[in-house]
Amino acid sequence: MVDAKRARSWKRRLQPSDDLNHPRLPPTRPRPCRQQAGARHRREEQLDRGAVHEVTRAALGRGELQRPRRGETVTYDEFKHAWILARQESGLPLLSAYEGDETLDPRSLSRTFETFVEPLGGQEAEPFHVAAALSWRWDALATARTVTTEEDMLTEVLGRERVWGHKPRTERSPLRVDVSLRASLPYGKAIPMPSSPTWAKWAREAHGRLERIEPLVPEKTTREGRDGRLEILAWQGDPVAKVICGIDGDLKLESVEIAAGQVIELPRRWDDTDRKPDEHPAVQLHELFARVRAALHAWMQAADHLRPRDEL
Repeated sequence: MVDAKRARSWKRRLQPSDDLNHPRLPPTRPRPCRQQAGARHRREEQLDRGAVHEVTRAALGRGELQRPRRGETVTYDEFKHAWILARQESGLPLLSAYEGDETLDPRSLSRTFETFVEPLGGQEAEPFHVAAALSWRWDALATARTVTTEEDMLTEVLGRERVWGHKPRTERSPLRVDVSLRASLPYGKAIPMPSSPTWAKWAREAHGRLERIEPLVPEKTTREGRDGRLEILAWQGDPVAKVICGIDGDLKLESVEIAAGQVIELPRRWDDTDRKPDEHPAVQLHELFARVRAALHAWMQAADHLRPRDEL
């Protein structure tokens, strides 16, 4: 009996009333428990991360990765992040547990980043071990220039009177990327020098494939500057062999290597939003690692000509 009266009493309280002493309460929705809310938040965060990752991967695959803000510069950390993404997109395996070796010079405050990779699919030219090293150097001037706008940088150098109210012209900062392909033998396992016909066969394939079939550098290697002078955009050296002399005077081959390089121009940031924005370096980095992937495979196949006959 007491429970029935209490139920009727609560029922009357929950019914709408026009009495000012008992105002109508707004309807409420049941709140999810903390565990359910936390799980839902984690799922939404994972979905957001996955969507962003897929968009980034798709943009890199199309070579259309752009800055979210027009004309914004690229700092050291942002360039390094684009470098790592390009390496991951290429699929080239790392030769270390880290994406690269990062070095800071305490005197000049320049930073160097170097990445070591091996051919996609593993080694196929034993006893030679084939690998590639890619490195770039970010000096203090690039750091100072990329943390501000071109107008502010010029004002510090030329003064306010020569910058404000004018439309100054500047050049994009060039960043040199060095690439080295190497085929080396294990320490203490140098092989006798190959014969002249073997060297000729190796040289024809190495030069032919790296210059025409799987080029290590972009097609455009030079251009004419504003003042008419020739500007070098990329270069490739000749193969170099490291030879040691044994105790008996015999020459033995220890490694072969070829070096190349490319200039990547960094974008600028202007206070003047009417200026045309510069291209993001992610496109050039993606193309660079794609060329290295193909050239490294060609370099490994060319090294097969130098293997001792008893290894075949």
